[in-house]
Amino acid sequence: MKMCDRCPGAGGCLLNYMGEACKHWRKENAPEVLATMEDMIGVASREELARILCTAEFCECCDYEKDGGVCHYIEEHPDGLLFDGCVEAAKRWLGKIVEKL
Repeated sequence: MKMCDRCPGAGGCLLNYMGEACKHWRKENAPEVLATMEDMIGVASREELARILCTAEFCECCDYEKDGGVCHYIEEHPDGLLFDGCVEAAKRWLGKIVEKL
Protein backbone atom coordinates (compact mmCIF):
# COMPACT_ATOMS: atom_id res chain seq x y z
CA MET A 1 0.00 0.00 0.00
CA LYS A 2 1.54 3.29 -1.10
CA MET A 3 2.12 5.83 1.65
CA CYS A 4 -0.35 8.27 0.05
CA ASP A 5 -3.09 5.67 0.55
CA ARG A 6 -2.36 5.76 4.30
CA CYS A 7 -2.12 9.56 4.53
CA PRO A 8 -5.12 11.68 5.58
CA GLY A 9 -3.94 14.62 3.46
CA ALA A 10 -3.69 12.70 0.20
CA GLY A 11 -7.02 13.88 -1.25
CA GLY A 12 -5.83 17.36 -2.17
CA CYS A 13 -2.08 16.90 -1.84
CA LEU A 14 0.20 18.54 -4.40
CA LEU A 15 3.47 17.70 -2.65
CA ASN A 16 6.21 15.59 -4.22
CA TYR A 17 5.81 12.01 -3.06
CA MET A 18 8.35 11.34 -0.28
CA GLY A 19 9.96 14.75 -0.80
CA GLU A 20 11.05 17.07 2.00
CA ALA A 21 7.76 19.00 1.99
CA CYS A 22 5.82 15.72 2.19
CA LYS A 23 7.95 14.58 5.12
CA HIS A 24 7.49 17.93 6.89
CA TRP A 25 3.71 17.91 6.34
CA ARG A 26 3.41 14.38 7.68
CA LYS A 27 5.56 15.21 10.71
CA GLU A 28 3.24 18.10 11.57
CA ASN A 29 -0.12 16.61 10.57
CA ALA A 30 0.12 12.81 10.39
CA PRO A 31 3.13 11.53 12.36
CA GLU A 32 1.70 8.01 12.29
CA VAL A 33 2.20 7.82 8.50
CA LEU A 34 5.77 6.57 8.16
CA ALA A 35 7.62 5.34 5.09
CA THR A 36 8.05 1.60 4.64
CA MET A 37 10.76 -0.20 2.70
CA GLU A 38 8.24 -0.52 -0.15
CA ASP A 39 7.83 3.28 -0.22
CA MET A 40 11.61 3.76 -0.26
CA ILE A 41 12.00 1.35 -3.18
CA GLY A 42 9.31 3.23 -5.10
CA VAL A 43 11.38 6.42 -5.17
CA ALA A 44 14.87 4.88 -5.29
CA SER A 45 17.25 5.48 -8.16
CA ARG A 46 18.67 2.43 -9.94
CA GLU A 47 21.84 2.62 -7.82
CA GLU A 48 19.89 3.06 -4.58
CA LEU A 49 17.65 0.14 -5.49
CA ALA A 50 20.66 -2.07 -6.21
CA ARG A 51 22.13 -1.19 -2.81
CA ILE A 52 18.82 -1.86 -1.03
CA LEU A 53 18.43 -5.27 -2.68
CA CYS A 54 22.06 -6.28 -2.11
CA THR A 55 21.79 -5.53 1.59
CA ALA A 56 18.23 -6.77 2.17
CA GLU A 57 17.80 -8.93 5.25
CA PHE A 58 14.60 -10.78 4.37
CA CYS A 59 15.37 -13.55 6.86
CA GLU A 60 15.09 -11.16 9.82
CA CYS A 61 11.37 -10.90 8.96
CA CYS A 62 10.88 -14.66 8.70
CA ASP A 63 9.06 -16.75 11.30
CA TYR A 64 11.25 -19.74 10.45
CA GLU A 65 14.70 -18.20 10.87
CA LYS A 66 16.07 -19.41 14.19
CA ASP A 67 19.33 -20.42 15.79
CA GLY A 68 21.36 -17.55 14.42
CA GLY A 69 20.38 -17.72 10.78
CA VAL A 70 19.29 -21.34 10.31
CA CYS A 71 16.11 -21.73 8.27
CA HIS A 72 13.53 -24.13 9.71
CA TYR A 73 10.80 -23.60 7.09
CA ILE A 74 11.33 -26.95 5.37
CA GLU A 75 11.08 -28.80 8.72
CA GLU A 76 7.64 -27.33 9.38
CA HIS A 77 6.46 -27.52 5.74
CA PRO A 78 8.15 -30.61 4.23
CA ASP A 79 5.79 -30.65 1.24
CA GLY A 80 6.06 -26.92 0.61
CA LEU A 81 8.53 -24.97 -1.45
CA LEU A 82 11.19 -23.12 0.50
CA PHE A 83 10.55 -20.18 -1.82
CA ASP A 84 7.03 -19.74 -0.35
CA GLY A 85 8.48 -18.95 3.09
CA CYS A 86 10.98 -16.55 1.55
CA VAL A 87 8.23 -14.70 -0.33
CA GLU A 88 6.26 -14.25 2.91
CA ALA A 89 9.37 -12.93 4.67
CA ALA A 90 10.09 -10.55 1.77
CA LYS A 91 6.51 -9.20 1.90
CA ARG A 92 6.91 -8.48 5.63
CA TRP A 93 10.29 -6.87 4.92
CA LEU A 94 8.67 -4.58 2.34
CA GLY A 95 6.19 -3.42 4.99
CA LYS A 96 8.91 -2.68 7.53
CA ILE A 97 8.96 0.93 8.77
CA VAL A 98 12.22 2.62 7.77
CA GLU A 99 11.50 6.27 8.50
CA LYS A 100 11.58 8.25 11.70
CA LEU A 101 10.02 11.71 11.56
